[in-house]
Amino acid sequence: MSLQPHSIVDLDRLAPYYRPPMLMLGATGSAVPEYPEARDYFGKWVGSEYQDLDLDGGDLRLDLNTDIGLSQTHGCVFNLGTIEHVWNAHVAWSNALRAVKVGGYFLSHGPLNGWVNHGLHMTSEPAIRAFITKNGFEIVARFTSKWKTQGEVLWLAAHKLRHIEAIDDFQPALQVYEAGQKKAVE
Repeated sequence: MSLQPHSIVDLDRLAPYYRPPMLMLGATGSAVPEYPEARDYFGKWVGSEYQDLDLDGGDLRLDLNTDIGLSQTHGCVFNLGTIEHVWNAHVAWSNALRAVKVGGYFLSHGPLNGWVNHGLHMTSEPAIRAFITKNGFEIVARFTSKWKTQGEVLWLAAHKLRHIEAIDDFQPALQVYEAGQKKAVE
């Protein structure tokens, strides 16, 4: 994962939600000259309590396509453009939400509008917001930004209010939900 100069401003906007220990989905790599690795950037807020998770070379070599077994282990879990590259996105989202401690934060950054041939999945903001809130979180920040010439990126911060060990899925079609709650049928 590399931190691009134009994304530092967006990352700074989410800094109030960084909590130790922090888990980054995706491995860190070369970045901008000021931050040779994402670990250096996030270390300003969480110190050495930073881990990255990546099957191909993270601190935790786990496969997000399967249940990774982390439950309430991190004060902050950050999906910085990783879940859209995981084949079983539902399992990956579930892993991320379960890993956040009650009182901690789940942060997400993913492609929204205008992206072509990127990853396996596009971000559906209503679906993600509904899934997150239905599973014990409150959305506390949301903004979009432009990523180079690719398109819009959705940034979310969600505060975990309660722990749900078994992820609560949607039984009826997602369209009947709003903010994680089933809407009255008209």
